[in-house]
Amino acid sequence: MDNMQTTIEKDGDGYLAKVKDQPNLFAFAYSEKEAVQELLLK
Repeated sequence: MDNMQTTIEKDGDGYLAKVKDQPNLFAFAYSEKEAVQELLLK
């Protein structure tokens, strides 16, 4: 997963981190930093 483009958006009580052009790669967390960390662990 080199050079993956991610977006982070507010979603309810937390944040959703998503990978561009990969609808099945996403992570939810209660802070932006945690959302990115969760995404990178997948």
